[in-house]
Amino acid sequence: MNQHRPPPPSTTFADFMYAVVVGVAFSDIKLTDPLQILFPTIFLLVVVIEDFFLYQTQVKPHTDIFSFTSFSSLVLEVSILLAWFLSFLSRKDAREWAFACFSAFLLLKWIASVKHIGSELPASKRWVIHRDHLFLISAIVSAVLIFVHPAAIVVSGTVAIPGDWTILALAWLVQMWLWWAVVGHFNRSNGGV
Repeated sequence: MNQHRPPPPSTTFADFMYAVVVGVAFSDIKLTDPLQILFPTIFLLVVVIEDFFLYQTQVKPHTDIFSFTSFSSLVLEVSILLAWFLSFLSRKDAREWAFACFSAFLLLKWIASVKHIGSELPASKRWVIHRDHLFLISAIVSAVLIFVHPAAIVVSGTVAIPGDWTILALAWLVQMWLWWAVVGHFNRSNGGV
């Protein structure tokens, strides 16, 4: 029997928040910045764009699994984007704060997943919460980078990529590759969420 879910609202408050945050971030891109600033800028923008895509495809359509019914849920959702935005704003001159806020961004995404998934979720769909444990990979790497200062990676002569942001970008790429691989596996084997 084909069960029909009610369609999610076409535009949500989260959509508006993403638009504002990403719009302001895009206005802060300066191609004249040195690579030590440009690399984290581009990385952080890729992260938030992927997060928006994740929200649109893996959270918003599944209102039968995720529930956002309380004021604390709203505060949590706003805090996720605020943590990312504070990381973005700190990337130029407050390295430790940038990594702390990025770690908080991922921890808050993990907490939101745990909080929003109903306790009555059938066992066949519990993988939805378990896939989100992968957010802890980059959260931990980012937290460690607050205290560890790896050397820059010299590309050619005077051009260097920041080692700390490179490590974080690689950890995030592995994390997201695993996350989407889990989604793909369960979509193929179980007919989706």
